[in-house]
Amino acid sequence: MKLVLGIDTGGTYTDAVLLDAGTGAVVASGKARTTRDDLSRGISDVMDSLPAPSPGSRTGTVFSRKSRLS
Repeated sequence: MKLVLGIDTGGTYTDAVLLDAGTGAVVASGKARTTRDDLSRGISDVMDSLPAPSPGSRTGTVFSRKSRLS
């Protein structure tokens, strides 16, 4: 199963959602406080709140930044 990780660093909370890329189903989600002085800490905290990959599974990292301005 291929997974997609989405992260939103908001004003109060940093949210994460892990999706099944094939079906779009939510596999897991998490929430952590946003750390305004260092956003990487809030991102790390929310990623730590997600379940760990199962033993023997393949993992990889792809970074993408999309921004919507209104």
